[in-house]
Amino acid sequence: LDGVNGDGAPRTRVEYTHSDRDLAARDALVDTAREVLREAGSLARVVYPLNTFSHAVGTLRMGRDPAASVVDDVGRFRGVENLYVTDGSVMPTSSGVNPSLTIAALALRTARGIAERAGRTARGATHQPGLRP
Repeated sequence: LDGVNGDGAPRTRVEYTHSDRDLAARDALVDTAREVLREAGSLARVVYPLNTFSHAVGTLRMGRDPAASVVDDVGRFRGVENLYVTDGSVMPTSSGVNPSLTIAALALRTARGIAERAGRTARGATHQPGLRP
């Protein structure tokens, strides 16, 4: 914690550092990407430092309280009819792991909410073999 904000709520400070293993994985990813592009016939490339490779989340907070969140629990944007958000920006905070599966689950829940709001069954709108609606 880093003091309080203007409303008296605790303010946090996040310091994100990468381990040696993280940096080695980043370097391997960059090397592989360069090789794939070269093999595909890439003629030009732009080189810039890759200082981060994390997943940004939390810019459009999801929640039940309209005063503290931008979208509701099915990703519906407050104040704009028929606008839904289905990416990591709705996650209130960062998790300790890759958020891809959580983002996919949130997208499925949003799709179900859209289908139900349109009068369709969630099963017909979101069901795929092997997945439970």
